[in-house]
Amino acid sequence: MAFTVVAFLIFVMARSHVTGMDLPLWPRLLCALAMLLLVAAIPKAPSTFIFGLIGVLYIVVLQIGVVINVEGVEKPLFWMLPAGMVIPICAAPLWLTPRHFILGTIAFYLAGCPLSCRRPSRTTTRFMRMWVAIGIPTATTFHFGF
Repeated sequence: MAFTVVAFLIFVMARSHVTGMDLPLWPRLLCALAMLLLVAAIPKAPSTFIFGLIGVLYIVVLQIGVVINVEGVEKPLFWMLPAGMVIPICAAPLWLTPRHFILGTIAFYLAGCPLSCRRPSRTTTRFMRMWVAIGIPTATTFHFGF
């Protein structure tokens, strides 16, 4: 999970080199700090429930950070696509119980809806279908496979 924070910071740095809307750095760094604190909290988790809850919160904060980071780019869906596919797949084993898995998956997709629903077009519809069609079955396979 700590490597994902580093990857997110690289994503933030790449976004800062894109021309277009000037985006303040502090909200994205706040998301990275929140993720880092959640990673640091994992060894201190007193129960499986708290561990899973930390994983769910981590994924939601990461998704919110990704949505903030793609604000103002010319094609935000193309910027978000890799994160939109990889995050639920890689995070599935973190959600230890079926309850964590279901809540985390729902929270992940809800956190991404503001970006996806804001631009109603044929491309957006295809992206959302692909996001759900690939993300949910793969995350389910990974979760129950582990």
